[in-house]
Amino acid sequence: MENNKLFVGSLPPDLDSALLRKMFVKFGKITEAVVVINKQTEKSKGFGYVTFQKNKDARNAIKAMDQKEIEGKKMLVTFSKPEPKKYL
Repeated sequence: MENNKLFVGSLPPDLDSALLRKMFVKFGKITEAVVVINKQTEKSKGFGYVTFQKNKDARNAIKAMDQKEIEGKKMLVTFSKPEPKKYL
């Protein structure tokens, strides 16, 4: 199974999910873009995930966006690691 989900780290604190989507949509059709929020502070944890429909688009996004500087910080863009299976 191809991985189409990207981990995006080192995001500025004021960047929201809509802006994250806007930054990556030029690479292809996105099924989900989310910035992870701290439930207690309701502020960004500084990372998020972008899921593309096609693996090719995800690979192109990594090539173009990894280490790109945004507000003085270099973003980390890699394929997301699969979530561990939960057993009941």
